[in-house]
Amino acid sequence: MPSEKWLISRAKTDKEAFLELYRGYYPKLFAFLLVRTRNKELTEDIVQETFTKAIVALKNFQYKGCSFGAWLFRIAQNELISQWRKERKVVQRSPEEMEAVGPGGFSVEEQFISQEASLETKERVKNLSKALDELSKEESQLVIMKYISDLSYKDIAVFLKKRPATLAVALHRALRKLKDILEKYDSKTNV
Repeated sequence: MPSEKWLISRAKTDKEAFLELYRGYYPKLFAFLLVRTRNKELTEDIVQETFTKAIVALKNFQYKGCSFGAWLFRIAQNELISQWRKERKVVQRSPEEMEAVGPGGFSVEEQFISQEASLETKERVKNLSKALDELSKEESQLVIMKYISDLSYKDIAVFLKKRPATLAVALHRALRKLKDILEKYDSKTNV
């Protein structure tokens, strides 16, 4: 497998090289965004828009304190925020509905849990989603980027503008907090 730097330099003029980058980063971006949007179709749209913007801006990309992965995640994050702003203007819900709505105006039950999943899996996914919502924005992003998108500490550090060692400590604390929250949900379920 060629190095990422080589692929990026080739991708500026070669569609096949960009396609290889696309194949490598698509699952990571998709996982990162799906946890945030809780909507498969919306996630697909945002990922596609991210890569569309990336291919246009790729000619200006340079390794200057920012890896390609961190750069892509920043584009994806900006697209997600833009989408939430659009949705906020369009979605009008009653106060009762707003209580059941997660980030971005999407109901956790409506958007995240698929029809095919078992009841037990649905409950676990629902609890994990609610638990991630209880973490701070940075803690939630850190857990998602490390364990769902499988990014390195180095890439996450660039994205969050923190040192990798600081992130390791923050991740440890976030995981401990997440574990406590999930245990709280499990104890409610087992009663």
